[in-house]
Amino acid sequence: MGARAAYAIEPLASAVLPRHATPGSPAELGRVLRCAAVHDTHAYLASSDGFVHHYTLARPDAGSDAADAGGDAPHAARWHAVHSVQVSTTGKPIERLVVFAPLELVAVLCGTSQTDPENTLRFYTYPQLAPAPPALAPIRGVQAIADGPDTGHDDDAALGFVSLCLLKRKKLVLLMLEARGWATVKEIAIARDAFIARRFDDRVCLATPSEYSLVHLDSGTQTPLGLPISQSTDVSSARVRPSIVPVDIDGLHAFLITSHSNAGTLGAFLRVDGEPTDKLLEWPAHPRAVVVEGPFVIALLRNDTIEVHDLHTLARVQQLSVAADTEPRHLFHIAASAALLPQRSGIDAARTTIEVGAPPVPPKHTDSDDADAAPLPLPAAAHTTHHRPVQTLLGAKRTLACLVRPTASSTAWQCMRAHDWAGASAALAADAAWDDEACIAATFLALEHMRATRFALALPLFVRARTDVRLVLDKYPRLRTLLRPTHVETYAALGDAWRAVPAVDEAIDASLRHTYGAALRDDKGVRMLRAQLVARAATMLATLLEAALERHAQPLYHAALLALCLDRAPNAPAATLQAHAAGAPVDVAERVLRQAHRYVLLAQTLGAHGRHAAALHLLRDVYDGQLSDRVDSASLDAIAEATEHLTHADDLIPAGLWLARHDTPRGLQVLRRVDYHGAASERVLRALRQLDACAAEELLEHIVFTSAAQVASQHAELCARLVQRAADGAERVPPYVPAHGTWPAHVAQHASVDGARSRIKLMVLLAHSQALDLGATLALLEPHDALAFERAIVLARMRRETEALRVVALDVRDAQSAESFCVEGHVLSLDATRKLADDAEIASYTRLVDRRTAKPERAHASRRLRTLLALYLDHGELDEASDHIRPAHLRLLNRHAEHFVLADVLPRLPTHWPVRDVQPFLLRTLRAHAHRRHLAEVVKSVALARSVALGEEHWQVVRYVSLLTQRTRWHCPRRRRRRRRRQRACRGRHADRRTAVGPGRGPRKGLHIASHVSCRPAHAGLDTRLARSSETRTCTSRACVPLPTYPHDSQCIAFPHRARAVRPAGRDVPVDHRDEPLRGGRRRAARVCRAAEAGAGRARPRL
Repeated sequence: MGARAAYAIEPLASAVLPRHATPGSPAELGRVLRCAAVHDTHAYLASSDGFVHHYTLARPDAGSDAADAGGDAPHAARWHAVHSVQVSTTGKPIERLVVFAPLELVAVLCGTSQTDPENTLRFYTYPQLAPAPPALAPIRGVQAIADGPDTGHDDDAALGFVSLCLLKRKKLVLLMLEARGWATVKEIAIARDAFIARRFDDRVCLATPSEYSLVHLDSGTQTPLGLPISQSTDVSSARVRPSIVPVDIDGLHAFLITSHSNAGTLGAFLRVDGEPTDKLLEWPAHPRAVVVEGPFVIALLRNDTIEVHDLHTLARVQQLSVAADTEPRHLFHIAASAALLPQRSGIDAARTTIEVGAPPVPPKHTDSDDADAAPLPLPAAAHTTHHRPVQTLLGAKRTLACLVRPTASSTAWQCMRAHDWAGASAALAADAAWDDEACIAATFLALEHMRATRFALALPLFVRARTDVRLVLDKYPRLRTLLRPTHVETYAALGDAWRAVPAVDEAIDASLRHTYGAALRDDKGVRMLRAQLVARAATMLATLLEAALERHAQPLYHAALLALCLDRAPNAPAATLQAHAAGAPVDVAERVLRQAHRYVLLAQTLGAHGRHAAALHLLRDVYDGQLSDRVDSASLDAIAEATEHLTHADDLIPAGLWLARHDTPRGLQVLRRVDYHGAASERVLRALRQLDACAAEELLEHIVFTSAAQVASQHAELCARLVQRAADGAERVPPYVPAHGTWPAHVAQHASVDGARSRIKLMVLLAHSQALDLGATLALLEPHDALAFERAIVLARMRRETEALRVVALDVRDAQSAESFCVEGHVLSLDATRKLADDAEIASYTRLVDRRTAKPERAHASRRLRTLLALYLDHGELDEASDHIRPAHLRLLNRHAEHFVLADVLPRLPTHWPVRDVQPFLLRTLRAHAHRRHLAEVVKSVALARSVALGEEHWQVVRYVSLLTQRTRWHCPRRRRRRRRRQRACRGRHADRRTAVGPGRGPRKGLHIASHVSCRPAHAGLDTRLARSSETRTCTSRACVPLPTYPHDSQCIAFPHRARAVRPAGRDVPVDHRDEPLRGGRRRAARVCRAAEAGAGRARPRL
C-alpha cells in the first residue's frame, strides 16, 4: 500500500523582501525572491537585486517590537530581520545559497550581468553573514554548485573540510573547502557547456541545453544518457528548464531527470551508473521545480498546482492548488527545520502503571448492544495535529510558504476520529521510525482492533510498538492465573484505554451479540465462528509472546506459550513443548502440565530443573499405570536414564529396587552406585534376596569390596562363599610353574577359568579386610589344601610369619612372593593387589585396601630374610639328587646379600655347590664389609676433628665472656699512673715479662695499650703451625681463668692477626705488638689485659 500524503501549504512570511526603493518604483516592482536557505533558527533569503537578507526565527509567543516579516500563519515562527547584505553592487541576481554550518560559512553564487559576464561564488560567515576572511577568495566563472542540502557533507565536515563540486565553463572543479580557505583538488573537462549540475556521491549529472550526461569524478569519464531535455517540436529546449534531483530509493542511488513533450513531461529514474530503471513519472505540465521529500516526489507545475507522487508506487497521492496571484516560482529543499513551525504540546509521553494479575472483575451487563460495540474513548490530546519538520519551501514572487505534512501519529489520530481504521494503520505503517507519539497511537489502534476482534490487525501494531505482553496477557482469563499480581508500566495516555478494553472472551461475545443478536448465541454456526475467533486471539498472543522472547527471554513468556499451546493442541508432541516447559518457572510448568495430563513431559521438565527424584517418581507411576499420560508413555530405558542423574542413597535405593523387579541387571547396576552405611546395606540385601539370590550375592560382593563401612557379618559371609567357590574351582586352574612368575600372577593369567576369579577376590579380601575374624577364617581355610596361598595370607596377618613363609616358599614354591613378603611384610602387597585387580578387571575392588595398613613394613626385613634362608637351609632336599630349591636359595643370597653374615652362611652351604653360583653373594658381602670398615674410619676421623673444633670454640666463648665481665680500667702496676702520649716499658715483678705499648688512634687518642706476653696464650686459639710444639706456658694473671696449657705462644686477643712468637729452645721470648688503633671488642679486650696485669702487680684497679 502506498503512503498517504496530507501536505498543506503554510504561509511563513507575507513580505519577505524589505523595501530598499521607493514604493511603486520600477526597481521595487522588479525585485523577486530568487532562493532561500534555512538552518537552525537562521533564514537567508536572496533577491534578484543582489541582496541577501538575514532573519532569525522565534516562537510565536516570543514576539517583540523588533522589525519582523509578518507571520500570517497562526502558529508560524516570527521572523526578525537582522540585516541585509548587498552581494553585488551592480544588482546582479543571486542564483544559489548554500549554508555550510559545520564550517560556519555561507556560499553565495551571483548571477550574470552586462558589466560582469562571469558568475562569482563568494563566502560569508555563518550566522552573522559578514564577509569571510581574505583567504576565502571569491571564485569566478562558476555556472552552478553541484552540491545541495541532500548531498550530505556531515562525514567530511566532522573532519574539518567539505568536498565541493563546482560547474564552470566546459569543466568540473572539485574543491576542498575549509574554514580557513579552499584548494583545488581536481579539474575534469566536459564536452559541452552545461548550466545545471547535481552531484550524488562520486557521480555528477549534467544538463546541457539539449541533453543530459553523467560524469564519474574518479575516472573523469563522461557518458551521455540519451534522453533529450525536450521532445516537443513546438517548444525549444531553451524555454524549458530541466530538473535533476538525486534520489535514494531504498538504497538504490539514482537521478530523477525530466523530459518535456507536447503531451506533458516525463520523469525518468536513472541509476548513478547510467542504467535506466523501470520507474517513470508523468506530469500534465512541465514542472518549474521538483524536490524529493521522504517517500514523496513534489513537483510545482506551470499550471500553479503542486502534485505529490509516491516514490515507490509512483501514484499521485495528492494535488494542491496555489493561488495564482502569489506567482509561485520555486521549490527549495532545505535541511529538516523544526524552527519554522514550532510544535504545540502534543500527547503526554508520561508513564503510569496498571495492575495485572488481579482477580477478574465481573463484567457489567448492558441492555444495549451498541454500548458493547462502542469504540474506545480517544485521549484528549489526540485532537491536536502535529507536523513534521519542514523540508520544502514554496517561494513566490515576494512571499514564502512551506509544505507541511502531519506526523504519522497525527494522521492516524485523524483517521481514528473518523473511524477510518484502515487509514490509521496505513499512516502508521508508512513511517519508518516511531517516536513515543506514534507508539501511543499504534497501541491505541491495536486495542481498538482487539476490542473489535480484529486480532490479525492488532498483532503487528502490538509488536512494533513493543507493548508489554503482560498487559495483553491480562486480557485472557484462562492465562491470567499465570501472572502474579503486579503493576506494569505503560503510557499515561493509554491508561483509560487499557482499563476499558474487555477480556478477550467478553470482546468476542460482545462482537457476536452485536452482529448476530443474543438469540443466535447457541447456533451451531455462531459457535463455530466463536471458536475461530478464539483461535485467532490465541494465535495473536502466541506470536506476540514469541516476538517478546526474541527481545528478552522471560520465564513468564515460556509459561504462557506452554499453556497456550496445550490449550490450542492438548495432544501436541512433546518436542514442540519441551523448550517452553524447560524455560517456564518450574512450579507454573508443573501446574500447567498436570492439568493437561502430560506427566512424561512434566518428568522431563523436572529433570531439566534438577529435580531428578521427582521426575523418576512420575515416570515410575506412569509405567506402573498409577498415572495416565494423554500422549506419551514411560519406558524402562527412560527410567534407567533418569536414574543416572540420582546421587543420594535415599533416592538410588528405591529406584534400584524398583528397577530390579522389572530388569534385574539394570537394578543391580543402580544399586552398585550407592554408598552404603551400616544397616542400609543389610536392608537392601534382604530386599534383593527376595527378588534374586544371585543378584544379592553380586551386590554383597560389591558392598564388601567398595564400601567404606566394613560390616563383619557381610565380610564373613562373602569370605565363606568365596572360599567355597575357590575350592570348587581349584582343580580347573592349570598347575603353577614357579619359573613363569608369582602365584597371584598365575591365577590372574587364568582369570577366565571358573574358580580363578573367585580366588583373586578371595586373596584381595583376605589381605585387606579389617572386619574378618582371622582365626575363624584360618579354620575355614585349613580343610582345603589347594588354598595354601590364601592360608599364608591369613598366617602373615596373624604375625605367624615363619609358618606363612614355609607355606609360600616350600608348599606353594613361590619364591618371588616369599621374598616380597620378607621385604615388605605383606604376602599380597598394595602394588601386587592393584596389578592383580587390573589383570582380573576388578579394579574397583581395590577400594577395600587401607593405605595405612598396607604400607610396607621394612623394619624387620632382615629378620624375615634370615628366617627364609634358614627354611631353605633346613629343608632336607639340598642334596645333589633333589636340588629344585637351589635356584630360589641362590636368588635369595645374591639379591639380599647385605642382610646376611658371611661367617654364618658359608658353613651351611652345601659343599657340592660350585663357587661360581655364589660368586655374586661373596662379592657383594666382601665389598660391603670393606665399605663399612672404611666408612667407620672416616666417621671416626671426622668425629675427632669435630670434637677438637667444638672444644676450641667452647673455650674461646668462655674466655670472651669472662673478659667482657671485667669493667676496670687498668694502670701501670709499678708506677700507678696512666700512660699518656708516650711509650714506656712496664717493669713487673718478673724480669722476663714485658709489655708492648703504643699510642692510641681510637676515640681516646691519649690511651696507650700494653699487654702481657704471658697472657697471650690464654686469649687466642691454636696456631696450627706450632701445634706440634712441646713447650707450653701458663698465664699468671689473676684475671685470667685457669685454662689448660697450650703450645708455645699464640695470638693476643687484642692483636690476633699481628702477634707471632719466636720459639727458641728453653725459654720464653717477649714479643712486641705493632702500633695499631683499637676498635670495638679489641679495645675492651686490651682493657681486660691491662686489668689482669694490674692484679698481678697487686695494684688496685681504678674504677
